[in-house]
Order: sequence, then structure tokens, then C-alpha cells
Amino acid sequence: MEPEVRYLLACDEVRTNPDNYQRIDVFGLITMIRSIADPPFPVVRPVLCALVIFTGVQGNGELLLRIFHDQAGRVVFRSSPREVRFVGASEAVLGIVFRIRDCSFPMAGLYWIEVVFTGSVIARQKIWLTT
Repeated sequence: MEPEVRYLLACDEVRTNPDNYQRIDVFGLITMIRSIADPPFPVVRPVLCALVIFTGVQGNGELLLRIFHDQAGRVVFRSSPREVRFVGASEAVLGIVFRIRDCSFPMAGLYWIEVVFTGSVIARQKIWLTT
């Protein structure tokens, strides 16, 4: 069964509450990155997090995250594939955090953050880079 992605969020940091693992705090939600450097590009983000919340999953699969420039079709980040094993009820909720280090965005424009499960894109989120 293919997972249903409830949320795909780009942010600065994600923390879970040690007393309640179902409570997740998201810090610095990112919808746009504005370059203030001279020259403006490339923009390098020292840390960028992507929080993915799933439900409706059973079984095993391979999960990865990638970021690419829409117009150029150029991939600027691709995670190593993660073998994931979903256990429990299909209505259970699972969260996975991708911590991306030193991601370089070479030009302005629309980028897509995509979650790929066993070869299929199951979620996409826009992120804009501007000057």
C-alpha cells in the first residue's frame, strides 16, 4: 500500500517532545528563500529540514527525498535511500525528518521538494528562491 503524506514541511528545525512522541515542534517554516548576498546565487543553506508525516502504510519500501529546480530540471539534492518498515495499524501516523546539510541552490526560481517511495513520487512541496 502506498503511503498517504499528510504533511511535507520545509523548515529550519524539527524537535519531538521526549514526554509525548506524537508532539512535534516545527521551527522556522520555510516557503521562500530570499538571497541577500552579492552575487545572489548560489544560495547555500547550512541546514534545511524536511518533515514528512505519513499514514495508511503497510509493509516495507525505499524512501528518499530530492530537491530540483523546476525550469532547469536540475537536481540540487538527493538523499540516500532509506529502507523503511511500516508496522502497526494502517491508520497509524509516522514522521520522518530529513536533515539536509549545505544544500546549494544555483539560481532563482521554483524548486520542488519531492518524497519518493519505492520509485513513485508521493508528495511534492514548492519552495521559491528569489532576490
